[in-house]
Parts: sequence; C-alpha cells; structure tokens
Amino acid sequence: MNSVDVSNELHQLLTGNNVQTQLSVPQLVEKVLSRNEGVLTSTGAVKAETGKYTGRSPKDKFIVEEASVKDKIDWGPVNQPISEDVFNKLYNKVVDYLKAKEEIFVFKGFAGADETSRLPIRVVNEYAWHNLFAHTLFIRPNEEELRGHEAEFTILSAPNFKADPEVDGTTSETFIIVSFERRTILIGGTEYAGEMKNRSSRS
Repeated sequence: MNSVDVSNELHQLLTGNNVQTQLSVPQLVEKVLSRNEGVLTSTGAVKAETGKYTGRSPKDKFIVEEASVKDKIDWGPVNQPISEDVFNKLYNKVVDYLKAKEEIFVFKGFAGADETSRLPIRVVNEYAWHNLFAHTLFIRPNEEELRGHEAEFTILSAPNFKADPEVDGTTSETFIIVSFERRTILIGGTEYAGEMKNRSSRS
C-alpha cells in the first residue's frame, strides 16, 4: 500500500453513510448519552471512563521509519521506530474496522491558535465523546474556514480495535503511530483521549 492507496482508503472511509461530520457540542453530548458512552455530572459536564488506560502509554508510541525522516529523528525509548509495513497493515485494518461501525465522528479544525503557523487537521473517532474532546481541544473553524479547510494531518482513533502483537508487530494491543509521509496518526487499543493531544502537539 502506498500513499495514494492511503488517500483512497481515507476518502472511502470519510464518504461512508456512517459518518457524522462536524457535529455541534450539544449534538455530540446527545450522542454520548444515547450511545451510553458517558453521563452528565451535576454541573452539566460529560463524564466518561477511559477503561484500562488512565494515562499515556509511552511504550506503545511509534514513529514510522520513513526515508524522508529517518535521519532527522533522535531514535530511542521515546521515539521508537516502526516499519512502514507494520503501519500500512494496521492502517488498512483500522480503516476497515471504522467503515464497519454504525457511526463514526469527524472533526475538522486547527492545531494551534496562531493563524500563521496553525496546522489544519482532521480527527476521525469511533467514540462521540472522543470527538467532543477534539472539538473542545482544537481550534474550531468558522464557516468560511470550514469551506476552505484542507487537512494536512489526520488522526484515526479506534479505541476498541486491539492489535495482536504477534501478528501486527506491536508491543501490546495498544498502538499510537505517527507517519509523517502519510501525515497520519493511528491510534488503537486505548480509550485515553489524551493520546490525540499528546501526539498531535508533537507532529
């Protein structure tokens, strides 16, 4: 699978009948409650559980060892390399998994407030509450910005998709992988929403 295939797969995913794009905060809260992903607190905030992982999973974070970046990264325990083949196979599995879901949620916005340096991003979530997290974390575009929005990085988050380390080449069921050439962050096996923040802030 090359970068063209990645783009085609992503286009198919984003044009599916199960896609809910740019829902408002009230709409997302309604989805969270109707899907039993969380509850409202006495103050009206959404409360959701993160499951097994209550924080970052540093041993499961990887950067794809691609020709354009492999000599520019300080590889080590923090910046662990992973092969393009591993990324490609997991990417296909995650996309197929998300295609089969009854609903997925897409947010378009910006990472960074400075208009001269902010990064247009797209966040694709299995969970409505994760999309609500992205909606409140990142900069929301106005109507004009949304019409001209061209994402330069995409986050694909599938918490309930769990890798098989022996088959998929990961260290556990959890993976957070950055591909700079494909401009994609792939997240699976963890319900901790902060992985979207931690990786996108470094990309």
